[in-house]
Amino acid sequence: MKESIGMLKSHQHKNANINNFLAMNRLTSQMKMSEREDYRKYTASFNLTNTAFKEFFNKLNEQNIKYIMIGCLAAAYHGCIRTCDHLEIWFEPDDKNLKRLKNALAIDLQAADDTDQIISVSEEDFCLKSYLNLNYFTAKDFNWCYAKADTAIVLEIEIPILNLDDLIVEKTASKKAEDHSLAEALERLEW
Repeated sequence: MKESIGMLKSHQHKNANINNFLAMNRLTSQMKMSEREDYRKYTASFNLTNTAFKEFFNKLNEQNIKYIMIGCLAAAYHGCIRTCDHLEIWFEPDDKNLKRLKNALAIDLQAADDTDQIISVSEEDFCLKSYLNLNYFTAKDFNWCYAKADTAIVLEIEIPILNLDDLIVEKTASKKAEDHSLAEALERLEW
């Protein structure tokens, strides 16, 4: 019983981490926008209201699109909260899933393995990095990772998150220094 209560508290803290991530990125974005005249064109930080965040993930979930969060949002869930300028999502490479994705968000991942594009939700824009293959994990690994994924509950929405061990492996396999730094920070976490 005590172990179940501890796991519930840990899960609640992890869900709260995502709310903190969203709030921190909104604040950072607002500070940067106040410094720039052309702030509407400036997308150097992830600034999305709770309403737009909820609408975006509701679209994915209502269309039964299979995905896993893999970037800063996943890191925040696991306890490493940082600012970022985008969301990173790994989509199941199944043709039916990709068709639902294209219909829901006009993202065509069949043309490229990964894409960066600006998504508009509730009259708000943000950068979405979409993947079919990752650095370490390939499209063939998606369902295996999906089965092991954690589930965050944010604003009453279930969001699949790459589990901590897989996130560390993925970020370690990256060629980017910031991903290696993130992997090291994630390895030092204690829950």
